Amino acid sequence: MRNKLKPLIAVLYLLLLTTAFQCGEDIEVKPTYTFKELVDLYPEQKSYRIGDTIWLEYQNPSKIMVDQLTNKPIIVDTVSIGFPLSYNSRHNAPVSPAGGFCDFVTSKGALIAGFTSHFNTMATLGLGCDASRSYSFKVGIVPKIKGVYSLDLPGPLQVKACLHQQKGFSLSSIDFRFAVADGNKAVYLEIPAAQRGESVKGHTEGLIDNKQVFIIEVK
Repeated sequence: MRNKLKPLIAVLYLLLLTTAFQCGEDIEVKPTYTFKELVDLYPEQKSYRIGDTIWLEYQNPSKIMVDQLTNKPIIVDTVSIGFPLSYNSRHNAPVSPAGGFCDFVTSKGALIAGFTSHFNTMATLGLGCDASRSYSFKVGIVPKIKGVYSLDLPGPLQVKACLHQQKGFSLSSIDFRFAVADGNKAVYLEIPAAQRGESVKGHTEGLIDNKQVFIIEVK
């Protein structure tokens, strides 16, 4: 009887080991929907001056986005999307300037609360879920200091259901892209290669080509 149990115990031991290894592996969870939306940027120029306003605008009154996996329209009127604004110093700019590198303003000129670290000024816009239930915005970036900067669109961002919704929203993600003809790559390439601060050579150039980064020279 004891000899008969030995094979069974060995099999159970192998199963436990297999389960343990599987639990230690990273499990990739793929989103149900992936969205890609364009953000208008204007005026699109090679350089700007202190006090100019660079506008970012996104309009989605229908509250519908097209899923990139199936090319089907999906209603997104009960989801929350955090849209981060990131204005980053790239060259010839001070560190941690008092008052920040720029101001973020609404279409009516009101200041949007932001945060400044050593090398950037940031803010976040919330789309959906508030009283207006709006998925559109218009925000201005007002440069305050000379130098070379970038506006960055990080992603993919998580799309999730509003807190008050009893029914959830399938795991989804969204990428935003600038609707620009040129991300001012030539301006970026004028920065000496040794001073670009890239962890991987050519990384920022790829983001510019992908319309995720727009270079701003402030004179």
